[in-house]
Amino acid sequence: MAVKKIIQSPHRFKERILVYGGAGVGKSTITLNIARHRPDDTFHVIDMDYSMTYERLLQTEYQDVEEQGNVIVHEIDAEWEEFTEKFAEIIANGDPDTDWLTIDPVTVTWEIVQAWWLDTVQGTDIADYMAQLRKDTDDSKQYSAALAEAMQWPAVNKQYQQKFYRNFHKWRGHSILVSEAAELARTADQDDKALYGFIGYKPKGQKTMPHAAATNVFLDHPKQDTWRFTTAKDRGRELQEKIEFTDFALDYLVEVGGWEMGMKKS
Repeated sequence: MAVKKIIQSPHRFKERILVYGGAGVGKSTITLNIARHRPDDTFHVIDMDYSMTYERLLQTEYQDVEEQGNVIVHEIDAEWEEFTEKFAEIIANGDPDTDWLTIDPVTVTWEIVQAWWLDTVQGTDIADYMAQLRKDTDDSKQYSAALAEAMQWPAVNKQYQQKFYRNFHKWRGHSILVSEAAELARTADQDDKALYGFIGYKPKGQKTMPHAAATNVFLDHPKQDTWRFTTAKDRGRELQEKIEFTDFALDYLVEVGGWEMGMKKS
């Protein structure tokens, strides 16, 4: 009889984590690492990455998790209507006591709602439209103004609010949002500077996305055998800076988040 190391939360609240960083820092392994230590939970992963990251990881580094069978990968084409339909279905059928929801990368959802809006209003592909608009304008300032007028950002944000945030707010299980990192510009607003200034990077995507998570954690990979996490925001927990980790579930959820260790016989 095998004994497996598991973790369990002593909290009534659910984890709502936004993990962000550059390429190769381990963002997509976070969900599978936690799934390894929560074999009785179900992990719904909306995989928006063209490289099909989770399929590969489950067949290489996380074969034990694939054998557990508790990770369901939902591969969805990058189309707004298909995404929102599947998203709403997962939300409606999820069990808040045992289910986790991961969107990777959540950045894509902001890109596809813009593409959907432009296609709906202008009847054209966003890349083609932007290329033609650049040809038709004299300089970058004129181009930016014309693009802003075409995109009608208040309307785009309203659509995003209705179809993404409203549904996400209904989710009562644990959640992990995965985002690329955007360098913090000198012109960044004061809120971004206060939150992310010591890191130098913020999550990429729709500007209010970081507020959808209680934990914003930045990952980096400074050298070959070193992975680190830094928490930019973590409600009710002490902030961490450049903490080396090998097992996120143990090094963050247990050591920082107060989760408890347990054992499961199988």
